[in-house]
Amino acid sequence: MSTPIVMLEEVSVFFGEKRALKEVNLSLSMGEVKCILGPSGCGKTTTLRVVAGLQKIQKGRIKFFEAQITSATDEREITAFRKRLGVVFQGGALFDSLTVGENIAFPLKYCKGIADRETIEEKTKEILKHVELGNVSNLYPSELSGGMRKRVAIARALVHEPEVLLLDEPTTGLDPLTARHIDALIVNLCRKFGVAVLVVTHDMVSALGIADRLVLMENGRVVWRGTCEEWRETSNTEVKRFSSGLVSVRGGELL
Repeated sequence: MSTPIVMLEEVSVFFGEKRALKEVNLSLSMGEVKCILGPSGCGKTTTLRVVAGLQKIQKGRIKFFEAQITSATDEREITAFRKRLGVVFQGGALFDSLTVGENIAFPLKYCKGIADRETIEEKTKEILKHVELGNVSNLYPSELSGGMRKRVAIARALVHEPEVLLLDEPTTGLDPLTARHIDALIVNLCRKFGVAVLVVTHDMVSALGIADRLVLMENGRVVWRGTCEEWRETSNTEVKRFSSGLVSVRGGELL
């Protein structure tokens, strides 16, 4: 992998007296797909929000492209970095009152400052092709299936050509076939656009299918990191405990 473009160094986040993140170190390189795994409440979504600039840190620092972010960094500077990111929240977080086209136009206007209607329509049409959707620009999110809404959310996150794509539970609520379709899209789009991709997921099948490297978190800390092959072969206690917790009593299937 190339030189990291995002680095978290000894990052800690406090919610009152509770320390949600404890000296977390994490890096992300251009063209890399990295998945963060862990049980509920382990800190993985908080880590994603830190990278997205949506959660302030209390200790440590973030090296973000050519600059640094600390607890003292001005909000206006953080906002400027957010425009270089694409974020897909759990559930997609599309604007229900806007059409698909209007949803996708939002970052073009906000991040790129594009006002020309023809340019917006052209870029919207192009990005929808990349996520394998036809003429849905005039439809509303409520008129789409769950998988289609997820693809629209990914299109909206990528349309302004960000350098980093962040995805929070991208396969949640999808049937296995649709989930694997989303997995393939994530990998293909990462390669096509050359972005760095950070994914928070509980879907082990998805993580092992798309990740270049995996990170396991527990109680606000990173307890293991490595490749998918290393995950399968490791005897690490935390990895074994997390993996065994995903096994259903109904036929030994992964939940």
